[in-house]
Amino acid sequence: MPKADLNKQIEEKFRSLTSSGELFDTFQDALKNNITDPDIYKILLANPNLTSEEIMMYTEKLAKEFRHFEYDYYMWTAQVFENNLFDLNSIENSFNYYVKANSCKPTESEPLLRILGLYNYDLYLPLNEKIVSTVETLLSKVNLKSRVYFALAEHFKRLGNFELEKKYLRLAEKSLKKE
Repeated sequence: MPKADLNKQIEEKFRSLTSSGELFDTFQDALKNNITDPDIYKILLANPNLTSEEIMMYTEKLAKEFRHFEYDYYMWTAQVFENNLFDLNSIENSFNYYVKANSCKPTESEPLLRILGLYNYDLYLPLNEKIVSTVETLLSKVNLKSRVYFALAEHFKRLGNFELEKKYLRLAEKSLKKE
């Protein structure tokens, strides 16, 4: 079977199958046939029939198998979990995968911006404090710090902490001149 046809066939199975066993078998077939297109595997990771544990298992396997797409798989998985913001475990999983993505590419600002986007302004969650402290800690290695500083300024504005808002606005403007 030509590679393009095989890719289409596996993609369709990842989209339509509902059985964990069949999805696993298709995943094994994809790896065995050297399917390397990350978009096909992202379809698997977004399959609504997978449990959180299965999503994490597939993500970790893909990250090990395709190191050059590790960041992409971690970001995608974080976004899959982020789509379920009403489940506290999903929010925590999303946070953890954005942190993993950051560890792959610590100079990228996007994981930190996405982490900050997980903050819940309506409810006090222990994760809220962890979100802010993690962003502040990981920010030192980011290339485009101004984006994160502006986001932090907006965050503290929403919280009504105008002192920290001003601090981060100053840092954002200072960083913007250097970038």
